[in-house]
Amino acid sequence: MCAADATRHVPVTGALSGDYEGRDAIPDMYRRLGEETGGTFAVWLWQVLVDGRGHAVSPHHLTADRRGEHLDEDGGIVFRLVGDRMTDLDECVADIDTMNDLCSRTMPKAPPATLGKGEGAGPSDEACEPVPAWRTQAAYELGVPAGGG
Repeated sequence: MCAADATRHVPVTGALSGDYEGRDAIPDMYRRLGEETGGTFAVWLWQVLVDGRGHAVSPHHLTADRRGEHLDEDGGIVFRLVGDRMTDLDECVADIDTMNDLCSRTMPKAPPATLGKGEGAGPSDEACEPVPAWRTQAAYELGVPAGGG
């Protein structure tokens, strides 16, 4: 589902900011996110909205812990599609200053964490199960079925 030259845009300042170009770089960004948060990054996907003209939006809630700080934030990704391929993925957050504060600290020198092991506080709705970051974005971008990968 991801075009070979797709670009994932991360608006925050710091270790994970910038543009990730290509099929290898996009999942690698999620691997680094897992490392940065010690595997605590979790996303609750609310829904996917489409306009029928090549755009989709994925509003979600995310939690993570990094260097003694906790993040509990709303966000979304705007997808641009050409045919059946995603070409651009633009991240948006409710509070850019909070995200910048968490992400701007120096990257820790820790061994890679196992993605998907994190649990966050998330929304109060107990029926909403956290989905590991690699399942909600990287797996979706690469066309991995939701139930496996």
